[in-house]
Amino acid sequence: IAVIPTITWNNATSFEWCFRGVEPGGVLATSTVGSRLTPEMKRLFIAGFEEMLTRLSPERIMLYGDYDTGVLEAYGVPVEWFPSFQAKFDQEV
Repeated sequence: IAVIPTITWNNATSFEWCFRGVEPGGVLATSTVGSRLTPEMKRLFIAGFEEMLTRLSPERIMLYGDYDTGVLEAYGVPVEWFPSFQAKFDQEV
C-alpha cells in the first residue's frame, strides 16, 4: 500500500518531533488551510515549509489549500495543488 505522509507543524518547537519517522526523498502532503489568517501564521507556515524541505528533501509536495502563486514553487520542488472545500464553494458562488 502506497502511503503519502502528511506533514504538519505549529512553530519551531514542533520541528523537534513533527518530521520524525518520515523517509526523506519521497512525496509529501501538507495543508495551508488556516495558515493565512494573520501575517504571523503565514510566517510560521513558511518557516515549517522550509524546515520540511531541509529535513526531508521531498521530490514532490501535494498541497491541500491555496497559497500565493509562485511562493512555494520558488523553492524548486514541484507542488501539486488541491483546492480546499471553501475554495470550491467560493468558485460556485
